[in-house]
Amino acid sequence: MRVQFNSQVNFLNATGDENMSSEERFRCASSRRTFLKMAGAGAGATGLFTGMPLVAAQSDYPDLARARTQHESAGIVPPERTYRMMEWEFHTPPEEHFNINFAAATRAAKDAGAESMMFYSQDHWGYAHYPSDVAVRHPHLDRDVFGTEVSLARQLGMSVVCYYSLQFNNQCVLSHPDWGWVNEQGEQQRDRWYMTCLDSPYRSYVVGMIGEIFSRYEVDELFLDIFGIQFVLYHAEG
Repeated sequence: MRVQFNSQVNFLNATGDENMSSEERFRCASSRRTFLKMAGAGAGATGLFTGMPLVAAQSDYPDLARARTQHESAGIVPPERTYRMMEWEFHTPPEEHFNINFAAATRAAKDAGAESMMFYSQDHWGYAHYPSDVAVRHPHLDRDVFGTEVSLARQLGMSVVCYYSLQFNNQCVLSHPDWGWVNEQGEQQRDRWYMTCLDSPYRSYVVGMIGEIFSRYEVDELFLDIFGIQFVLYHAEG
């Protein structure tokens, strides 16, 4: 496993050693279909790349069946059974700060009738909202924003969905151009934010983050946003 350091992030360059070409590294990775199945399985996603160190041991993950039983006993409404979910949209550019009273905001959401909350673990800019050891942290992340949100929602008896921006990621594409989606002329594609390509080592980066999230936080579901965005652009152009 090769680890490249860029600012405060450890970029995981898929499988293989540093002398492997991008094509060879890609061949070591699994198919997109397998990736989506594993990502949808939540904590089990870290087993997708056998050559990649796991973020946490299997025993470090919460017992899902036990958690669901406890939530049901406590009257917590799961995300798929409510129309009262509130999403906090946090696509936060690098110059912004997290000057928010999270406790007051979460209480206001609860008082407004929210039964489930959707919090951002990674935004379109490619910034993690928690102290990740795998991903690029937001430059003004002065606390565990995602962890704080999850904890406060749990204290108020609300279920939690983890939002993850899958294919918009400026940080990864700017640092690893070979991870980006390109057109026939080899030009990086973007729709305000740069698009990543899942047929690249970027997949192992994603799986590393998912492993962190499910081993550290008590979340009910994972929402993968911006999947297949490149096809929308190509079809729009005919």
